[in-house]
Amino acid sequence: MEEKNRDSYDSKYMKEAIRQAKKAALIDEVPIGCVIVYQDKIIGRGYNKRNKMGSTLAHAEIIAIQKASKKLNDWRLEECTMYVTLEPCPMCAGAIVQARIPKVVIGAMNAKAGCAGSVLNILEEKGFNHQVEKITGVLEEECRIMMKDFFRELRQRKKEKKILDMKKGTVYNEKTFAKLVTIFLLFIIMYKIKKKIAIDFRASRGVSGTLYLQSAIAGVMFCFG
Repeated sequence: MEEKNRDSYDSKYMKEAIRQAKKAALIDEVPIGCVIVYQDKIIGRGYNKRNKMGSTLAHAEIIAIQKASKKLNDWRLEECTMYVTLEPCPMCAGAIVQARIPKVVIGAMNAKAGCAGSVLNILEEKGFNHQVEKITGVLEEECRIMMKDFFRELRQRKKEKKILDMKKGTVYNEKTFAKLVTIFLLFIIMYKIKKKIAIDFRASRGVSGTLYLQSAIAGVMFCFG
């Protein structure tokens, strides 16, 4: 296949991987998407669902490999090509090697965890009995911006939530302070009234004094409530 046609062919399927990645973003997952192609047909699709499924294994590549293997009824994907928007992590790179996938087309590289050349190069490790051909930089800018936008929006949401929580905390503290001041003033008033009318709870006036005390306690409880 001529280079121009090859680029167009790879871009076509990378766009499909990007569509998968956008599905991940819609459920607040890191937008990584993957498709596996066999004889010019997509036989496996996947997007990141790690948080939704609560599983370390729920990466786009792993999900796509599982679907493709089911489609072919074979764990060996020897005539397939994988298209993935972000350079595979150690787990996914290992799974690609294990699945005997001969070629992987990558959108953006992953400097922090990529294992197709950034941190490690598991795909082309000569010590293994299978090496994977890799093509990088296909629709790289689109893949990179998609990741950048996702994390920028995530940081903004966290910042807004933090500000909202602080505001809620301020309102709560103001209300609590107001209650404490009210209780304090109530006790002062009770003390002055008691002193002024010289209520003797131990004498025969104990009934009226008790009623007064019960009313005062009810007022305090109301302030707490």
